[in-house]
Amino acid sequence: SSIVNNQRPSSRVSQAKKSRILLINAAAAAFYEKCLVSRPSAGIARTHLRARGFLPATIKAFGVGYAPDAYFGSRQESQIWGQGSLVEYLTERGFTTADILDAGLATVLKKDLKENQPDEHPNSEMQTSPSSLIDRFRGRLVVPIMDESGSQVLGFGGRILEDSTDNRAGSSSSTSSSFPQPKYLN
Repeated sequence: SSIVNNQRPSSRVSQAKKSRILLINAAAAAFYEKCLVSRPSAGIARTHLRARGFLPATIKAFGVGYAPDAYFGSRQESQIWGQGSLVEYLTERGFTTADILDAGLATVLKKDLKENQPDEHPNSEMQTSPSSLIDRFRGRLVVPIMDESGSQVLGFGGRILEDSTDNRAGSSSSTSSSFPQPKYLN
């Protein structure tokens, strides 16, 4: 009997976490869809879709969206770190950094990880501020991965666009890497 009682709280936590991830995924899907139709920076994504023969009805039916390159897309001094990003959108809607990390929608910038705890997992209970997170999908077409019924977003797949900032030669971003970005990211 005590084993059953010990398992119930953990299963409730697990179920609560799953429910929270489904909520955050739905919010992220709405964000990406809105970005595709409303952001000037999504012009390359819309052009790519037209060139591939996608009709607006098909794009809408599959929930195709665009993940802006909010962190590295603008070099203007007036640009605020993270402004226009998914992380900003989600935190404004009450999701915590733990929620965002648990859903896999962002990662912790390496420079912001505690140096004295290199083995600590970023999703642990440490306090991480939203400014320490960077969107996982940047400068990509994003397609939600749905459950069998098509009612819940389980995850995302993203395709980088050829002219995205992360792939440009000579990028002056101090956080850019010499490694090319993967074409597809799930």
